[in-house]
Amino acid sequence: MIRETAGPVYYNHKLEEETIMRTKVTMLSCCFFFSFALTAVLFAQDDLKQHPACKYCGMDREKFAHSRFFIGYEDGSSQGTCSIHCAAIEFALQIDKTPRSCRWGTIRAKRL
Repeated sequence: MIRETAGPVYYNHKLEEETIMRTKVTMLSCCFFFSFALTAVLFAQDDLKQHPACKYCGMDREKFAHSRFFIGYEDGSSQGTCSIHCAAIEFALQIDKTPRSCRWGTIRAKRL
């Protein structure tokens, strides 16, 4: 049985505008996420080129990538260490510098 409506059918413009806005926000956040992820991957590869060995103990940071640590300072300088122990030494010796970012390697992926 088909039921017919008695009056005209109204179109809800507000609902369509909300749907369009949600779609735009979702697409923008996806673009932001993927650009951030790509930057992080490129930055992680560059970190081993900038600091191939630990400044304090001489350990090869690429070979021991699972424990490496990378410190970026507000003045634009950076330092790569082999472990959190050497990173603590770096922090103690560079007490006048303000760290902007700290990244460390993962055990399985060996990435920052």
